Amino acid sequence: MSGRCRVLASPDTALSGLLESLLAEVGVSPKPAVLNEAPPRPLEIPTAAAPAATAGAQQPGVPPDWARAPFKALLVDLGGLRLAVPLVFLHSVAAGAQPLTPLPGQPPWHLGVVQYRDRRLTVVDLARLLELRTPAAVPGQGYLLVIGAGDVALWCAELAEPVRLQPETLRWRRPGDGRPWLASLLPEQMCALLDVEGILHLIRHE
Repeated sequence: MSGRCRVLASPDTALSGLLESLLAEVGVSPKPAVLNEAPPRPLEIPTAAAPAATAGAQQPGVPPDWARAPFKALLVDLGGLRLAVPLVFLHSVAAGAQPLTPLPGQPPWHLGVVQYRDRRLTVVDLARLLELRTPAAVPGQGYLLVIGAGDVALWCAELAEPVRLQPETLRWRRPGDGRPWLASLLPEQMCALLDVEGILHLIRHE
């Protein structure tokens, strides 16, 4: 896969709205990176002692079972929005330059189906599924991230080499926060880590 990988562009204004809302939860403010600029210092997340728990207070998120130890995630770009996909859920990566067969009566995020190896993949426009403000997917370009049992593919415009993550340094989603697609926030990479199981649930229950 590394032979086909391209380097992701720096986060741009399409990312700022999502990051501002997510980073506000941990008390930091995102600053868009500029090409050819010196690498920014990692974001410092406050570590002050939390106030005593009160009745009804939200509990902090904890790593899921698959992230109890250091793990790798693939950085991808949806056309201006950077996200990370845990490699443990990535079945394979296919070239996006394959003819899609649209199916009638499907939601807007359903781009169609494609034959890949011995499987028929449902190709999903992840930005539309999550109602993110990014350009629509461009069928016939980019890459297909095959997830789950190998029957679903997420379209992305660009991808890069995986990054290694330490679970104890991440800000994991709190239970019941209303974003089942979000596993954690990656402040240093300025992006969100996807909850692939939550995304599959959204796809199969729409």
